[in-house]
Formats: sequence, C-alpha cells, structure tokens
Amino acid sequence: MSSEYRLELSGMTCGACEGIIEKIVGRNGATVNEIDANSGFVRITGEEDVLTRIKKELADRGFREKGSDDGSRGDPQRVFAYINSILRVDKSVEAEAILTNYALTSLIISGLAIAIGFMLFLKGMPNSMAYAPLLVLSVFAAVITTFSYNHAKCYSDGISCTNGMMIGMIMGMIPGFMVGAIVGATNGIFVGSVAGMLAGIIMGVKVGKCCGIMGALEGVMAGLMAGLMGAMLSIMALNDHLIAFLYIIFGISGAILIGMSYLLNREIGGREAGQVKTSIVKFTATSLLLTVIMVVLIFFGPKGPIVYP
Repeated sequence: MSSEYRLELSGMTCGACEGIIEKIVGRNGATVNEIDANSGFVRITGEEDVLTRIKKELADRGFREKGSDDGSRGDPQRVFAYINSILRVDKSVEAEAILTNYALTSLIISGLAIAIGFMLFLKGMPNSMAYAPLLVLSVFAAVITTFSYNHAKCYSDGISCTNGMMIGMIMGMIPGFMVGAIVGATNGIFVGSVAGMLAGIIMGVKVGKCCGIMGALEGVMAGLMAGLMGAMLSIMALNDHLIAFLYIIFGISGAILIGMSYLLNREIGGREAGQVKTSIVKFTATSLLLTVIMVVLIFFGPKGPIVYP
C-alpha cells in the first residue's frame, strides 16, 4: 500500500539536485509530490518497502537525512573497495574500468612515441638530457588529464551544482598547475604561466559548465591561479631539488584526480560501458597530442631569463 513520506535532506542545494533526487525516486517505483532545494525537503509517495532503498541511494549520492550519522562515508575502506571493484570490472564501475584500460594503453603508446621521437630528433639539442625527466611528467600529465576529463563527461548528466563547482575547480587547478610547472621550469614564468592558465581554464570550463555558470567560473578562477602558481613554484625551486619536488607534487596531483573520480562515482552512481563517450583511439590520440604540445613548448618555445637547468 502506498503512503506519503516527508524526508528532510542535507546536500540538496539547487535545481540540479532536485532533478537527481526525482530520478532516484522514480526509478525505485515511487513519486515525488513536492520538492524544495531551498528548504531541503521532499515529499514522496510510494510503497514502504522501497523507502529504505531510496534513502540508501540518496545517501550514496550525498543527500542524507538531516540528523542521521553515516560514519561509513569517511571510511577509507570504501576507497579501497572502489579500486578493487574497478580491477574486478564490476557493473557499477564499468566506465572507470574501460577508461583505466584506455589510460594504461595510452601511457604506454605515448611514452614509447615520445621516447622514440626524443632519440631520433631531440637528443642532440641543448639541455635535452636534463629535460628527459620532464618529458616523463608531460606524458603522465596528459594521460591523467585525458582520463579525468572523459570520466567527468560520463557523469555530466547527473552532476549537482555543488559537485559541479568542485570538479570544475579540480579540473582547472590540477591540469593548470601541472602544465604551468613543466613549461615554467624550462621556459620561464611568462610562457609557463600562459600555457598553464590556458590549459587550466579550458579544462575547468569544459568540465564545470555541466552545472552552469557557477562551475564554469570556478574552472576559470582555478585555472588562472594554478597556471601562474605552477610556473612560479618551478622557478622558485630551480636550485632546490626541482625534479624531485615536481615528481612528488605530480603524484599528489594524480591522487587528487583519482579522488575526483571516486567522488563522482559515490555521489552520482555507477556508469556502464555504454556511457563512455570516447574510444581508445581518440583517448590515445588526445593524450599524445597534449604531450606533443608540451614537448614542443619545452624545446622550441621562447625562453625566459631564468630557466631550468
């Protein structure tokens, strides 16, 4: 027998959130009678036996009942379970498993292509051997940025404003910083900052615009700051273990992008294979193109007065 239930939810902030909640309720055989993001409540009509399932699915997407205490949301074991599910290619993470395979394949192909190009055309150029560790970072930055962008696109139809602003900031900040740091080290603050800002702003806007102007602006601001900061930090660390510093911070940056993937999966739900909007050829070509652009800037771009090595 159907009854009406009123739920007061935290995490509901905008019209996009209302749309996500309506989809969750609808696919569980219930109906939304009234919903108000400003007040944070929703009135649902449905069978009693589906209410628990709806509450759990809402909580998994970030919409918990006010006053509830779900300590498991901060449990690191959930992150490990997410990684294990990708390795097992579970149904709920098919998109992640496919994109991970694309990334590994692209990492190998791009790495080999850059290594061959380096040996054939770049090895005899000034500072070429000193730049070799930065070429490795260029491949890494290109592949993980391509992965994160395509992963976010899988979820673009269900991202709330809050999550959209977060991923817009992340995708503006991390790629912008990585590009700014690499190019800034070899070409100086001006070229590095411009390259980093362009990379960050483009990625931040392309991902953040899924939730409108707020996410797009978040991407612009994050890209602007990150591109400049990446170039500045490289110049500041020129005489203090620059390469080791970059490898450490790029590792942290990669972890942040992986964390964004986990956030999308936990807050919005799994995506199946059919929702991946790229192919392995397109993924690899994009990664290689981004790497080549950075390599060209490193070797042939204008140089500032203070650069590595």
